[in-house]
Amino acid sequence: MTDATSNGGRAAAWLAGLSTQGKVFVGLGIVAVAYLIGSGLATDAFFWEVVISGLLAGVMYALVALGFVLIFKASGIFNFAQGVLALFAALTLVGFQSGQVPFAHLINAVWGTKIHHWGETGLPDLVAIAATL
Repeated sequence: MTDATSNGGRAAAWLAGLSTQGKVFVGLGIVAVAYLIGSGLATDAFFWEVVISGLLAGVMYALVALGFVLIFKASGIFNFAQGVLALFAALTLVGFQSGQVPFAHLINAVWGTKIHHWGETGLPDLVAIAATL
């Protein structure tokens, strides 16, 4: 018999605290993982790449939603500009990675230059992410 402080007791206490809908989702997740492991699909590298990409996309959606909630709770006003800023950051990162200079049209208009691209290959991914931050 296990006591309440063991891992099994913690898992049971966590599951007991879930709503009925939460228990259904946990059950479906366990069934899906068992099917994937049993069928051999979980050993494919592409499968794990898709799972990790999906989790990272979910984290980004959660962060944007959390920002909406925090701003709304603090001010009582729904700030649509935050979604625009998230889109701006994503497009700036894609621009850096593809070799384009963000706001090249504004730079060219102000200083009279003809800057459009960093080069044929663009910036390395790590440098592009650091430049976006």
